[in-house]
Amino acid sequence: MSKTQKEIGGYLELERFSGSLYHDNALALSSGRACLAYLIEQRHIDKMLLPDLLCDVVAQVCAAYGVQVRYYAVGRICAPKTCCSLSETSGCTW
Repeated sequence: MSKTQKEIGGYLELERFSGSLYHDNALALSSGRACLAYLIEQRHIDKMLLPDLLCDVVAQVCAAYGVQVRYYAVGRICAPKTCCSLSETSGCTW
């Protein structure tokens, strides 16, 4: 990686943050993975409907917490190609 390139993603730089927080009572979590795990635990999520164009980390977190995932296809503009729900049997894949 050259000196002009900067990585995108990863952990938030909370330890380097020197300004005031946007929400004083917010829970400071270090990554999207940690946020998803927290939501799964706090809301007792056992099923999730997700787009098939998604980072593998989301599926890994869901699997680690025993969440049943159902995927739906997305089109060129990342909108669902078909309507489906967790209770439907057509339009989505498990």
